[in-house]
Amino acid sequence: MPRPTPQRAASPVPDDEPASGVRAWVWIAAVAVAVVVALGLSVLAGTDARDPDLAPVDHTAFCGKVQRFSELSAEASDPTQDPGHVRRLAGAMGEVARAAPEPVQAAANDWATALGEAAGTVERLATKYGTGSLDAVEPAMQAIDNVGLAHDASVTRLANYAKKACGIDLGAPAPPVSSAPATEPGSVPGSAPTGSAVAAR
Repeated sequence: MPRPTPQRAASPVPDDEPASGVRAWVWIAAVAVAVVVALGLSVLAGTDARDPDLAPVDHTAFCGKVQRFSELSAEASDPTQDPGHVRRLAGAMGEVARAAPEPVQAAANDWATALGEAAGTVERLATKYGTGSLDAVEPAMQAIDNVGLAHDASVTRLANYAKKACGIDLGAPAPPVSSAPATEPGSVPGSAPTGSAVAAR
C-alpha cells in the first residue's frame, strides 16, 4: 500500500500590519521632507515672518501714511503730560493699516490696536492721578513698553517692510524729552526697550 504523501503545513497568512506601518512611516517621512523643503524655499524667497517681500503694488499712499506716523512719533512727549499723544499715534497707525498692502496689513492693524489699548491706559491714569502726575509715570511707561514687548513680531514686520518700501526707518530714536524719565540709550522715551523701540514712537 503506498504511503500517503506528506502535506506541507500551510504558511500562515502574513499580517498586513507591518506593511501598513511601513507605509505610515514613509508618509510621515515624505511630509517631513516637504516641510523642510518649504521652509528652505521660504528662507530663499525672503518670506520670513519678520521680513516679508514687497508686494507688487503702488506704495505711494502707504508710504505717505508711514511718513505721517513717523513725523508724529518724532514729537516724543511725556504721556503723562500729553495723554492724547499715544491716542494720536494709534490713529496714525490705523491710517497706515488702511493703506497697507496685504503682506503687512495684519501687522499694522495689530500695532494700531496695541497703541489704542496703551492710549486707553494712559488716559485712565491721567483721569485717576491728574495730568503730569508722577504717580502715573511708571504705569504709563509700562503700558507703552508693552506695545513693543507683546507685539514685537508685528512691529518688526511692519518696520522692516516700511524701510524697504519707503526708505523710512521707524526704528530710529526720536528726540529726548526733558520731562520724561531717563530711558535706555537708543530707545524712544516711553517706548519698548532697544530692539522694540519702534513700538510706540
